[in-house]
Amino acid sequence: MGTAAKAHIHALHAANIDLSVINLAFSQESDDPLIASLLDKRVNPDFHLVDYMPIAAVPLTLYFDRLILASVWETESLPRPWLSIMRNVCDLWVPCEHNVSVFQEQVGRTVFKLPHALAAKVYEPVRPDFSKLPLIGDSEFVFYSIFVWQPRKYPEGLIEAYFRAFPNGGNVVLILKLTDFGGGVIRVPDEESPHNVLCEIRRRVKSSARVEIVNDVWSEQQMEALEQRGNCYVSLHRGEGWGYPIFDAACRGTPVITTGYSGPLEYLDSAHHSLVKFKLVSVAQADPMNSYSAEMKWAEPNLEHAAALMEHVFDHHGDAVGRARSASLSLRKRFAPDTVGMLARERLESLLSDSGRLS
Repeated sequence: MGTAAKAHIHALHAANIDLSVINLAFSQESDDPLIASLLDKRVNPDFHLVDYMPIAAVPLTLYFDRLILASVWETESLPRPWLSIMRNVCDLWVPCEHNVSVFQEQVGRTVFKLPHALAAKVYEPVRPDFSKLPLIGDSEFVFYSIFVWQPRKYPEGLIEAYFRAFPNGGNVVLILKLTDFGGGVIRVPDEESPHNVLCEIRRRVKSSARVEIVNDVWSEQQMEALEQRGNCYVSLHRGEGWGYPIFDAACRGTPVITTGYSGPLEYLDSAHHSLVKFKLVSVAQADPMNSYSAEMKWAEPNLEHAAALMEHVFDHHGDAVGRARSASLSLRKRFAPDTVGMLARERLESLLSDSGRLS
């Protein structure tokens, strides 16, 4: 959501909307020159826009009459505590048709679809730094994925599908770049640690294929190196509100294999990308914030199909790259900051007009 918020700032700025940025995070610095220049800038705002989960917007609704909430969700239904909050904001923005249908049905109000814009690193690429990449041979095929280690991202399924696809190893590697909400190293119980899970799946599936798990903090330049070197992005998520790493890969023209469900279908299609079959099942994820519940549904990807798609992309990489790159041209136009910014500007002007304040 931090990436989405930054992209919103760039989009609004590209549409010549006068704005100021308030940083609600613990860190008070930004390495983004535009955002740094807008921090705490003095403006007389018509609206306040918050990019976050609705529960975090509660204190802000007490202070701002014209609060716009931009949010996402991953399953077929919303957390119940969110509903009253979302009914009390000035406007509700979501990035994809999956969210429009879910939010409107349950919140009972009109929802505005504002797609997420290209992240700054995609349209203004930084110089890559290959210093932290695992040792990779020049001809080695790199599958990669960037995610928080949690059930919704289904890392166990991803590893198993990869092992099924390449039981004898070969000139291939899967790189799992882990992140977390606090920007540090992931901490999970020992028996559920990524490396222990990896060893258990390898023992069960009996594959010699190489997997590299990266569990430390990388700079933007190091992330750029991984995304430039990667041959195929793969994610067997159970649900995504948008899925920025998937989106970035698709906009770069990198082949993508991912679950054919929820937010990513806003920018992916089966003609250009490899969409994994799935079935809807009850959510099973412990959640200290009580956001998930068993009455919700999310996707269970078909691992056999995922493995077959990995094999196919590996064996027919030139065709996969051609399909992905042909789609990336239109994606870059459709989700360019100025395009998304103009959609936001039109919505804001409409809201002002409805309130009799259009200038």
